[in-house]
Amino acid sequence: MHEHRGDGGYEGRFLAVSAKVFGYPMTFAVTYAPGRNDERDQADFFRWVGRQFAAIPDLAQRTVFWHGDHNNVPDNAIDPSPPAPPHPNAGAAALALAASSLGLIDGFRHFHPDRCEFTHVPRGPA
Repeated sequence: MHEHRGDGGYEGRFLAVSAKVFGYPMTFAVTYAPGRNDERDQADFFRWVGRQFAAIPDLAQRTVFWHGDHNNVPDNAIDPSPPAPPHPNAGAAALALAASSLGLIDGFRHFHPDRCEFTHVPRGPA
């Protein structure tokens, strides 16, 4: 098993564990993107994430699962939770580029390309 925590600039925001699972080489990664609606900051972060993935030995031979709190809304039409004011898409393009450069897809969107779903439901005052 190999653990990679990331280095330089965004410590604590990337963790990857590589191991063989039932004989198959896999890498499980989790990231926590900056929450600022600053496209440059998120773009820098996802470029940094790409460098962290590149540092993982034999990544091209592994099945990769990338999870995380990416703090952006990739598609304002179907991704934001109600009420749905337009959300800045800070970093969404950089996240998509990082994922595609690794050959990754959004598994949920692959099977449900038009479904309006989200992982964060805002709560009003109690």
